[in-house]
Amino acid sequence: MPMGYVATTALFAWCTFFAVVAPRRPRPLATLSFWFGLGLNEVPFVGIYVLAASTALAGAQGDLDSAEAKVTVAVAAVATVGLAVSAWRGLRTDQVVVRALEQGLGTGWRVRVRVPLRRRRPWARILLLPAPVRRLTCGGSPTSATGTPGAGISSTCTAAATRRRTRRS
Repeated sequence: MPMGYVATTALFAWCTFFAVVAPRRPRPLATLSFWFGLGLNEVPFVGIYVLAASTALAGAQGDLDSAEAKVTVAVAAVATVGLAVSAWRGLRTDQVVVRALEQGLGTGWRVRVRVPLRRRRPWARILLLPAPVRRLTCGGSPTSATGTPGAGISSTCTAAATRRRTRRS
């Protein structure tokens, strides 16, 4: 019996349950279920990828022949359906936000907004690179909270700026 596959599927099924169902419960259990469901509710595609990869790995190793493994595959399939439901709910949120903005700001709010807004979702980035990517720029301010010049810039930004200056000369 593939214990790694069983553990992975059980963990993802548990978290998917709390991401999709959110049963009524007392406050301490509500907090616990919030934290269990948070990650998979935000990026359900990652959960689908992990479940598919672990099922494929167990199948490639020939570990899916036993009855217990077949039950685990069924649990993984149900968890995948739950993650698809979570993704579908997330897809509907943009319509709700647009309606709320139209109610609060009026129907012509897009014309008054000076920042360009996306009309379509970046599906390639959502599906292939769901984790946020940090920009390679220095975000520190030139002065710290105490007003000392240069103290607000991190040492990595300072080192990067020094390297850029030495390369130019």
